[in-house]
Amino acid sequence: MSVLLILTFIATQTGYTQNQRNILIQNLTNTNCGHCPCMDTVMEKVILKSHPNTLIIEIHGSMSRYENNDFFPLIDSLHYETSGAAQVNQMGVPSDIDEVVDTVNARYARMPQSPVKLEITSKEYNPDSREMTVVVKATALKPGMQGQYRINAVLIESNLIGYQQHFPECPGGDNYNHKNVLRAMNFIPMGDILVNGTWEQGSAVTRTISLNVDEEWVDANCDMIIFIDRYQGALNLSEIQQAVKQGVARPLGFETITTSPTAILNVFPNPVHGQANVHIRMAETGQVNAALFDFSGKMVKTFTDQKLPAGFYNLEFDVSDIPDGNYILRMESNNQVYTAKIKIQ
Repeated sequence: MSVLLILTFIATQTGYTQNQRNILIQNLTNTNCGHCPCMDTVMEKVILKSHPNTLIIEIHGSMSRYENNDFFPLIDSLHYETSGAAQVNQMGVPSDIDEVVDTVNARYARMPQSPVKLEITSKEYNPDSREMTVVVKATALKPGMQGQYRINAVLIESNLIGYQQHFPECPGGDNYNHKNVLRAMNFIPMGDILVNGTWEQGSAVTRTISLNVDEEWVDANCDMIIFIDRYQGALNLSEIQQAVKQGVARPLGFETITTSPTAILNVFPNPVHGQANVHIRMAETGQVNAALFDFSGKMVKTFTDQKLPAGFYNLEFDVSDIPDGNYILRMESNNQVYTAKIKIQ
């Protein structure tokens, strides 16, 4: 009799098609926050190691190097009180570094399956217009789903090499690798209504979503994350039902791309004022030295001297202290030299 009761309970709890849940963490961070890189380490070394399907968005707050005023309503709606706090699936109060692992583990343990199947059925990216368009299909898997379900999409960029303040126990410094940085959002902050009312089990809804990739971002390092929540009157209480990710420059379903046998060096914007975004592609791991020279051959400023794995990177160089004029950016790596002309104004 006891065995029968246990089986009945399990059938009630999982009474819909199996569909692994992908938790979405929205972390408020800041390049001027000393403990924030410790939160990054916890998510990368602990959470992603245990739950590699977890998705992460890093939202940079006020005065951060990567701040964006457009996202301030999102920060307010998620009820952050300080940087270094993470919203786990929009389930109330953000978790701090001592809570986030337990919060994520508890959510996966309690509800490992999602009631919504979210699929990207097609994807197009135009490298000239830098517009990414996807068609997504959302299917209700659980009977009796009621409420207002909203959909949203964001663009994130990784491998941004730049300064990060840090406490002694946390990583950081001038060449910190910033990952999953929020760059663009489709519907700020609340999302767009997908279903309002009864969502019948097996019923599917499709939606076409487009976002533009700024020329200053490395498209090979950008991903689109699409997620659906169930609106409960406030964003921080509107639990995310499911989330999926797709690389901008990758074919549909591919997680990685292969670097070309040669390196590239591009500068955006050009002419430059204040800060230059330098895009590099490393065909193989190597030491990278980058410096700025004037046309007489005199070195004006050294930017970086560090070892980088193969891949694509967006390095941000401060040129606000350099007089207006024409210069040469010189990068040396693996016994190869690459140059790009820069105009500072």
